[in-house]
Amino acid sequence: MVKIMNAKKVDLKLSILLEDLNNGHTWFKKEDVGYGSIQEKYNATDYQIEHIKKHPQLKDVEPNIVIFNIIDDVNVKDTESINLFANFPEEALAVENVTVKKEEGNESALFLNI
Repeated sequence: MVKIMNAKKVDLKLSILLEDLNNGHTWFKKEDVGYGSIQEKYNATDYQIEHIKKHPQLKDVEPNIVIFNIIDDVNVKDTESINLFANFPEEALAVENVTVKKEEGNESALFLNI
């Protein structure tokens, strides 16, 4: 007599998987960067995730990771300046009605005063 194992059927909707991946979920728990993972959400094994990723509409889909870049716009000396963070000679940026100045102590920063 063969003992039948209990099986749990899990329906995965492509739209939900794609939405999760677009919102920062990773495929595997070990790759999670704080948004969660598909593996953890569905309590799946590595083998199951690899199998899910083979679906034609998922095989080339990778997660979109959101990276926040905090820009300090409070402590700007000249509010009309745009920091280019480029090391260009001033002559290369000769534009009519625009002046270029280098920030003291920071040779890699140029400002355009418009």
